[in-house]
Amino acid sequence: MPRHYFFATAYLLAALLLLATSPLMPHAQATYAAATPQSTVRLSGGEKCFETTSKCMHGIFLGYWQSHGGVAQLGYPITDELLENGRTVQYTERARLEWHQQYRDTQNEVLLSLLGTQLVAGRNDSVFRKITSSSSGAFFPQTGHSLREPFLTYWQARGGLPIFG
Repeated sequence: MPRHYFFATAYLLAALLLLATSPLMPHAQATYAAATPQSTVRLSGGEKCFETTSKCMHGIFLGYWQSHGGVAQLGYPITDELLENGRTVQYTERARLEWHQQYRDTQNEVLLSLLGTQLVAGRNDSVFRKITSSSSGAFFPQTGHSLREPFLTYWQARGGLPIFG
């Protein structure tokens, strides 16, 4: 495995560990403290392995990854399939894929975790405070936040709400 991918993986895991133990983020602490990853059975179906990270994607995760931008959008896989809180997941460089068996054979069978929501839980810096409206860009009353250019164009062109939340 190339050194930069080893360090990227180590950095992600260290960041998650720090987040899980941070006293400043009690909600995130509860979320991650309960999510102790365990090995799980490999998903059935196709397989694609990557020399770059020495990890593979299988089955429904591979199909989702291929149809939603692959390396350019989601990055290379950095873990095998894992079991977290009873759900099969797999981490890529830029996302956490979740298998939702209750939505089998629908477009929601694989969903991306709401990592941004988890990472900012408990933060009340001014940029994270909710607003009631916005005079520019797109305002989302569901979250109380807005998205402005150039991020709005990027968000819309690369999947919008289903991909980025």
